[in-house]
Amino acid sequence: MNITNVDLKELITAAVAAAREPNELEKLEIEARQAERESQREQIEQEQQMRAETARQQIAIAKNKRAMQKICTHKHRKSGDTHCVFIPDDLGGYILCQKCQATIRPGSEPAKNPMGAIYDAALFNQLFQDCATNGMWS
Repeated sequence: MNITNVDLKELITAAVAAAREPNELEKLEIEARQAERESQREQIEQEQQMRAETARQQIAIAKNKRAMQKICTHKHRKSGDTHCVFIPDDLGGYILCQKCQATIRPGSEPAKNPMGAIYDAALFNQLFQDCATNGMWS
């Protein structure tokens, strides 16, 4: 039997290809790893969706709280006395409503309002007078 160089090359190429091909156990391990990666990917997507939904809920809660603070009268229903106290600070002080936890400051709202304060000079002045009348100074 004569083997030519071309035949030898084909035999070697076929042998190398067969040696590189995974056996049944390796194929099962590869499939298991792929399934695990897919499961992890799905879990990550679910967690991201949960975080996004939680963020939307927290934003809605903050908006509702802000709306309630804006419509609060800051006064007792029956007596008309204030729920507010004046708190002095480095910026000149603010009014804190103990009922709705609103912070009311005089002047115009700055571009960044991280504390969520309500800026309303007329409301501040009225509540400030109520605090002085009722002795509600901190």
